[in-house]
Amino acid sequence: MPSNVINIAASCYALAAIGFLALGLSVLSGWHGRVQRGTLSAACLATAAWAAALGVDAAREILWNTGTAALEVLRDGTWSLFLVALLGDWRSDADGQPARLILGRFPRRARDCWRRAASICCC
Repeated sequence: MPSNVINIAASCYALAAIGFLALGLSVLSGWHGRVQRGTLSAACLATAAWAAALGVDAAREILWNTGTAALEVLRDGTWSLFLVALLGDWRSDADGQPARLILGRFPRRARDCWRRAASICCC
């Protein structure tokens, strides 16, 4: 591949990593009172790590890496958790209160699943 294309790809991934890192840290530090604060910041920080890893791989001319593939799965999972958290706030009970069933039980189960998946992948 021409070096100009590699430099553009590495630069774009680096810019994405910086942007998502700034967004994730700003949400984590300043978005008080929102239920989705933790899941949104986790998704942004996972995306920043994924973009940084792909930027390094692009600079080294590595096309595929198991580490970046694992970060891709982590990134997709955290964004899925964020969307489920939004769904839990969107649905409401008959009283008009947001349903906390998804938010109360899903993250604990998801953490257990992530731990099991990490123990299988990292062994």
